[in-house]
Amino acid sequence: MYDAYKQVGKTKAVIVVPQAFGQSEKQPTEDPKHVRAMSYLAIVRGARGMFWYCWKQTGDWTGKQKQGMGWNPPTAKMVKTLIAEFKVFGQALLEPNPEFLTSDDGLVLGIVAGSEKTGRFLIYVNGDLEKRSNSAIKVPLKDGTELEPLFGGPQGAVKDGKIVLDLPALATGVFKIK
Repeated sequence: MYDAYKQVGKTKAVIVVPQAFGQSEKQPTEDPKHVRAMSYLAIVRGARGMFWYCWKQTGDWTGKQKQGMGWNPPTAKMVKTLIAEFKVFGQALLEPNPEFLTSDDGLVLGIVAGSEKTGRFLIYVNGDLEKRSNSAIKVPLKDGTELEPLFGGPQGAVKDGKIVLDLPALATGVFKIK
């Protein structure tokens, strides 16, 4: 998952369609944390639009197969949460010249986007399925810049032009830059 998203928006603005089927007994696919990570990976690499592929088993309107987001309330809840979060910083992503970030260990990808008009945000994701990252990320911010964590994320501080975050696999986060 991580490698596929590394290059998403580096050359062209794209619309991304993360899979959001949810898990089923017959076909274990992604769970909500995977949907979240895939969505944030697209954002931090410049996606300009997003649709979630919420497939439903063709011909099974009874729910016996329990396949597709409609039969997976946790996945449906995650997609609704993501939509609400993306509305907070979405306009900032449309501003020109975002800065793409990569942590020193290569696991955390991020973006600094926005303006005074839209608000400025630092958005990040540890896109690795298994590895924790406790690595520095070089950021285009001055030391002491106030970072307000959004959506329950950890605190962060800019020191020596870097921010260090201790992030479990698939962790996501957003800072509003003050």
